[in-house]
Amino acid sequence: MMMGAYWTFLELFGQTIGSAEAMSYWLLGSLLASAVGSWIAGVVPVFRTRIVRDVSLLAAGISGAASYVTSDMLALGLTILANGFALFLFFPLYLGLAGARATEAMAIYLFGFAFGGVAGALIVSLGGYYLLAATILVTAFVALLR
Repeated sequence: MMMGAYWTFLELFGQTIGSAEAMSYWLLGSLLASAVGSWIAGVVPVFRTRIVRDVSLLAAGISGAASYVTSDMLALGLTILANGFALFLFFPLYLGLAGARATEAMAIYLFGFAFGGVAGALIVSLGGYYLLAATILVTAFVALLR
């Protein structure tokens, strides 16, 4: 759910430690990393789907949280790449395991993404980027339990 918050505030946060130009290159890289993640999701053997899905969800949460606690543009960029890769690896596997409920799963995911942006605004205003990082990490672990 908090991935919406992650992507909503990423550019704003990135400009506090580097330039908008540097951020744009890292975001471009994240699109390429996302494409690779999606491609890999398409070739994951069926018997590995659940474990790869869970590991990619955890990787997205960890990289998302790490983004907001770094003070270095290189580290931020690498976490952005990791997050894009992990999310786009996770999402097709999440839908694939939903089977006949894929439409419902997609609706829940998109609701969570949008609501995450709204919740992120409140979280950043109350506790700043460190609280946002903690929330992103906690929600990844909660999602694993679901």
